[in-house]
Amino acid sequence: MVIENSRILIVGDDPGIRKTFERILSPQKAFMPLHMVTGIFDKIDNGDVPSPVKTNGFQVFLCEAGEPALKVVKNASQKGEPFAVSFIDMKMPGLNGAETAREIWKIDPDIKIVIVTAYSDISPDEIVEVAGRDDILYLRKPFSLEEIRQFARSLTYQWNIEKKLIQMKERLAEANKKLKETNRNLEAEVIRRTNQLIHSEKMSSLGILAAGIAHEINNPISYINNNMVSLQKYTSRISRLLNLYENLEELIEKKAISSEAVACIKEIRQYKEKNKIDFIMEDIGNLTSESLDGAARIQTIVHDLNGYARFSLEEFEEASVENLVDTALNLIASEVKHKARVVKKYAKLPRINCVPQRIMQVIVNILLNAVQAIDGEKKGVIRIETRLKEGEANGENKKVEIEISDNGKGIAERNLSKIFDPFFTTKPPGNGTGLGLSIAYEIVKGHKGTIEVKSKENVGSIFTIMLPVK
Repeated sequence: MVIENSRILIVGDDPGIRKTFERILSPQKAFMPLHMVTGIFDKIDNGDVPSPVKTNGFQVFLCEAGEPALKVVKNASQKGEPFAVSFIDMKMPGLNGAETAREIWKIDPDIKIVIVTAYSDISPDEIVEVAGRDDILYLRKPFSLEEIRQFARSLTYQWNIEKKLIQMKERLAEANKKLKETNRNLEAEVIRRTNQLIHSEKMSSLGILAAGIAHEINNPISYINNNMVSLQKYTSRISRLLNLYENLEELIEKKAISSEAVACIKEIRQYKEKNKIDFIMEDIGNLTSESLDGAARIQTIVHDLNGYARFSLEEFEEASVENLVDTALNLIASEVKHKARVVKKYAKLPRINCVPQRIMQVIVNILLNAVQAIDGEKKGVIRIETRLKEGEANGENKKVEIEISDNGKGIAERNLSKIFDPFFTTKPPGNGTGLGLSIAYEIVKGHKGTIEVKSKENVGSIFTIMLPVK
């Protein structure tokens, strides 16, 4: 709301002076005879009488003394209709002008006050001391009509400008508050969308791995099932053998060592040979070991898959880089084993502070790219090497380096600067989202690390990930 305050309070015990101020500032009202106010103006003639045409009227309020003026000011403030300016005569019965100004400012400190005084009344320093503020103004008698109009115009304009500035500051503060809230909401939404995008890319990678992972899981499950069937048959045979032994034991217990006992022992030996009991007893251990190994493999695959797919918030924890690489290799084992041989060279690295699922996702994305870059007609080589980069002399700022290289088809030089751009891909339509390397770059950047690539067409690519230990 635009504030336009033109309310002016005239305080003085001389009714002629009060009416003259009213006539000057509100020309539409009746004007008192000029002879009643002789002595307060330096030039009195027809040219000094203000014209209603030239001057827009102010809202002028008149008070005969300081005490009633305080009540008027208080009432106006309570109604929300404060005065912009007050002209106060210095010499008045009761409170003088400076004292009146002091008390008015206690009620409304924003009013612009002008003390009307003669040279002999009181000095400006004394007025300031009594009023308690140095921004008080004063008019010396005699003065011209134009001086009054100038004071009124300037001070009401100043009052309105100050109020508008306060209003603008309040609006600006409210706008800043809303902007901060909007920024907080936007940052939260960006984080949420980023997490969703990263999770979506994980699911895209899982789609590529799904068939291979299913195959990896089905293999151990199938031979566990086959082994369990064989164990079931073997158990039946061993059960029959045990029955025969039990019969023999009964004969021995009865001390019936006779031709019947000899026949029973012969039957047992024939049964053992026919049913390969010795082999079965040996093979039961092997079958059990294979079954346990298969179950462990299933457990590892499912654990790694769950760990990779889990929707992770920014939960930093200590992790082993080599373990993350090995888990990533387990996840894409079906993709790698038919296309490439993996050569690992691990250094003795300290554990790093990271979000393990995120770093694992980076490694999976780069390894998948390496596998897809290898020509299907020949088996390639993927090399993974880890190194520790010492930091400052006191051991601070140590970094670990993960280098993943392949001897695939490489990346054209014109595309090297774009491979980390979102949605950029050189794969045929439908074979990639173009987000894998972009997300890998953002994840590494979020860990205060770097990721670089060197590549040459028909030679291969080298991706180097650098991560701080802390």
